[in-house]
Amino acid sequence: MNIKYSFNLPYLEYLMDADGHNVTSLAAAMGVNHSSTSRVLAGKNQPGFTFLLGLKKAFPHMPLDYFICVEIVDE
Repeated sequence: MNIKYSFNLPYLEYLMDADGHNVTSLAAAMGVNHSSTSRVLAGKNQPGFTFLLGLKKAFPHMPLDYFICVEIVDE
């Protein structure tokens, strides 16, 4: 049995829409670089620790585990 982790991008997109954020305003609210935010939203990069901490800053009411998908894979 293996455990696979991934970022819950659809949930972030939902929160961005609900709060009226675009890439620029989200990056500013998170206190992170616009280009790194753009790459995560485009699915080109997985978020790092600084990005996840920025999510907590931008969405303090949301637990960080809402942004992480866990899948158990039997091989």
